[in-house]
Amino acid sequence: MKKTYKYSLAAIIIFSLASLIVLAGCEGVSGPRGDKGATGATGPDYQSPVPANRFFSLAVTNGSFATHNGAPKIYLSFDGEHSAAGDTVVSVQLTNGDPRPEIDGVDGGAAEWGNVSSTIALRKAAGDYNYIASADVRSAFDNDYIYFFVKWTEVANSDFGLTVGASADPAFLIYPQGGTGNPNVWDYEEGKEDRLLMLFEITPVTRYQSDGCLVTCHTRSDQVEANYHATRGSGEYMDVWTWAAGLSNPTGFAIDQVMGSSQNRNIVNDNGIPLSISNERFAINSNQEVTLRQPIYQSINDPNANSAYPLWTWQIMNVSTQGWVPGSRVPAYISVPTPSNSAGDVEAKGTFDTDTGTWTVELKRLRRTGNGDDAQF
Repeated sequence: MKKTYKYSLAAIIIFSLASLIVLAGCEGVSGPRGDKGATGATGPDYQSPVPANRFFSLAVTNGSFATHNGAPKIYLSFDGEHSAAGDTVVSVQLTNGDPRPEIDGVDGGAAEWGNVSSTIALRKAAGDYNYIASADVRSAFDNDYIYFFVKWTEVANSDFGLTVGASADPAFLIYPQGGTGNPNVWDYEEGKEDRLLMLFEITPVTRYQSDGCLVTCHTRSDQVEANYHATRGSGEYMDVWTWAAGLSNPTGFAIDQVMGSSQNRNIVNDNGIPLSISNERFAINSNQEVTLRQPIYQSINDPNANSAYPLWTWQIMNVSTQGWVPGSRVPAYISVPTPSNSAGDVEAKGTFDTDTGTWTVELKRLRRTGNGDDAQF
């Protein structure tokens, strides 16, 4: 037993010495760095994945927001395998050498948008038919942005109060006429404002694939006739873009909102400072009677300046309680020069051709904003 132990101890000593020799050899000084190799060939420019095909909705108004013609469900194709049609828009892929659409409301034609255009059929979506039977719709996309072009012509009809012109007055508060009204309760006058609406799914929305945006209309069973919009299921959301001739066009942006279910506050502004703020202080009593309706702000030239749209945030002061002449008007909304964060995602600009009675509106937005209240492309 003693002899075996001696041999084992000797083996351990020999192994340890060998390990030290190897380690010592590894600690030698490294040699000089070699020459830099030749630069490789330049790779291709990065290309974002082509967006997935999807449906979207579109509507236009002539003065009254409650009356709009639209296309509840339009197929938006990005893969180039579909043809433009009355219910299909083909979005053209822009390469690095292609010019980008300028968001100025001026039709740049094929030079900006390519040679693909869809004449989208419109039908009555709410209220009375406004006789706008179609809209010219184009789209394009590049690595970063998606672009839209919408052009439509207004039609006059005296029976329905339809006129041809650039209607750009959303609403007004009016000091009580004749001096006989309650000065605490100003009159409210609905204005006339031309609008374009576009809707996209953020999350899958029940029955949208079959019914389009019609599935979001009049969704409260207790208010079937009310102008009430919401998705059908909790956790379902739609991205709502609204270009408005009075509220949004002067700012160069579209109103960016998100539509949820009736449990999720319906339609609300995206996160951030919106491009307009309400100028109405309002209260009702237990009998549902209006006890207070007044402007919060007035023009720095008021009382009685009868300001028009836009009335900007830098042109206002707190409203005065004295000095008003009956019939004096104050805009019911105040315009914000630059919206912020997600509320300022969508650039938009429109122009009106008085000779033809035609609106041309162009829009642009990042394909992927990273915001949960936006559709991603």
